Amino acid sequence: MGCDRYEWKRSGQPYVPTTTEGDTGTIIIDQPERSAQGDYQCFASNGVGTAMSNTNIVVQSERAVFSTSMTAQAYQARIGDKLRVDCQPSSRGVPSPLFGDYSWDDDDSKTTWPLSRHVQIDDSGMYT
Repeated sequence: MGCDRYEWKRSGQPYVPTTTEGDTGTIIIDQPERSAQGDYQCFASNGVGTAMSNTNIVVQSERAVFSTSMTAQAYQARIGDKLRVDCQPSSRGVPSPLFGDYSWDDDDSKTTWPLSRHVQIDDSGMYT
C-alpha cells in the first residue's frame, strides 16, 4: 500500500515546502537562508496509519575568510625558541574548523607544514 499524504515539520512546527520531488515526499530547499536551519521530520500517511522519519538536522555552514589585503610579514626566531604567528580569519567559519583542518603554508618555499609537535595551534587560533 502506497503513501497517500506527506507532511513535514520543522523544529516541531508544521512546514509546507515550496519545492518537492515527485511523489516521494522529498523536499528541496533551493537557495537556503539562515531561517532554513532546524530539525526536519517527515510524516507519511495512508489508510493503515502514519509513519515518521528520523529527524534530519539542517545547519548553516560557511568557510572562514582570510583577508587578501594582508601584507607579508617577516618573522625570525632562534632555534629552540617559540615563534608565535597570528592566524585569525576576518570571518570565522561555521562550524569552527577542527584541529586537523589546519596547516601552515610558506609561500617562499612552497612548503606546507601540517600540525605536529613542532607546529601547533592554540585554542584562540594562534600558531606556535
